[in-house]
Amino acid sequence: MKKQKSCLVALAMFASASAFADNAESLVFYGVQGKADNAVELTNFRKITFGENGFNVLSQDGSTLQLNYGDVKSIKFKDLVNGIQSVTNGNASEMMLHFDGQYVWADGANGQQGAVYSINGQQMIGARLDGSRISVESLPKGVYVFKAGGKSIKFAK
Repeated sequence: MKKQKSCLVALAMFASASAFADNAESLVFYGVQGKADNAVELTNFRKITFGENGFNVLSQDGSTLQLNYGDVKSIKFKDLVNGIQSVTNGNASEMMLHFDGQYVWADGANGQQGAVYSINGQQMIGARLDGSRISVESLPKGVYVFKAGGKSIKFAK
């Protein structure tokens, strides 16, 4: 029963995340061993129907993938693109902004003011940039903008 609920929660999350499907290649079903056991190309995906012991993934071509709740550990989009990309500069002497998952920093900032803003424009962190890294670990999950010297990069945490 617990596995059924877990699988239903995962499938509900999938249904609510269908807006992301435009940016992914396929829907991958991972088994209890953690291996990608089955995949359905999103261009061929039609719908999912639920039964007492499992669910069926129906494809546009008429084929059906039958899966038991207990055999599926997780469901993920393959090659999901979130639209947030790194910014690279062609000239090495120009200031470059960076994000590595835990810190933001600016090469070539030479004491300029920098700031991290939430996606709604609220300044979350402000600092004089001297080449050291600024921790963003305390920020909640979300999308942010790091600005300095007329340049900016978006990052997701």
